[in-house]
Amino acid sequence: MTHYELRPMSVGEVIDGAVAIYRSRFPVLVAIAIVTQGVPSLLNISSVLQGGIVGSPGLVLFTLFLSLVGGLLAAAASVWVVSEAYLGREAALWDSLTYALGKAWALFVAGLVKYFLITVGTVLFIIPGIVVACALSVVSQVVVLEDKGGAGSVGRAWDLTKGYRGKALVLGVVVLFLFYLPVMAAGFLTAAVPSLAIVFGVGGQLIGLLVYPIVVCTFTLYYYDLRVRKEAFDLELLNRELTGEYEVPA
Repeated sequence: MTHYELRPMSVGEVIDGAVAIYRSRFPVLVAIAIVTQGVPSLLNISSVLQGGIVGSPGLVLFTLFLSLVGGLLAAAASVWVVSEAYLGREAALWDSLTYALGKAWALFVAGLVKYFLITVGTVLFIIPGIVVACALSVVSQVVVLEDKGGAGSVGRAWDLTKGYRGKALVLGVVVLFLFYLPVMAAGFLTAAVPSLAIVFGVGGQLIGLLVYPIVVCTFTLYYYDLRVRKEAFDLELLNRELTGEYEVPA
């Protein structure tokens, strides 16, 4: 069983580590993405074919809501999978989703506050929105691992990222260009070649389901990097926060 080391990491090491965990836990991470985001993805394709927000505004808004809720649950379940990987354990799909559901309300509150602040910040000349997004980039990780509730997790994430928000921005840009270019290309082709909209639309949604877990893995490792640098976080503390146990499994 592979064990991953908790230590300070550069941007490149965070990306490499995220890809390594993604590859080693590929089946369960992709299964989580499909279970939580599969229906919103299908509805999104349907809304595009019906003319988008102009042709079917109700469906678009409903799809957006399901995608938001599913994304929060996917993030929480994936954080659990990554954390178990650090402890040398395999996380089952059902156990991961059950754990995420137990954090559903806190995730919803934290997500609502996060996206509200990002929206307000974006309206204020965009730059504040980027700063808020970087400052709150590990909210889901805090909710899952620290049990501080929704509002408390927002404040905790804000404090934890102080001094390292530029790193969150760089990670976000790297992830965008390395992994989301195919998704954006599919969206462009859908608009450019309407006759093949369903083909490119389905392809883009499938790629998105495959890519999303890498994003969660990346920012979970970023969260660990922050705690190792600021709080001497180690495997014993991780194990304690996940299970209440004090001994790290061999």
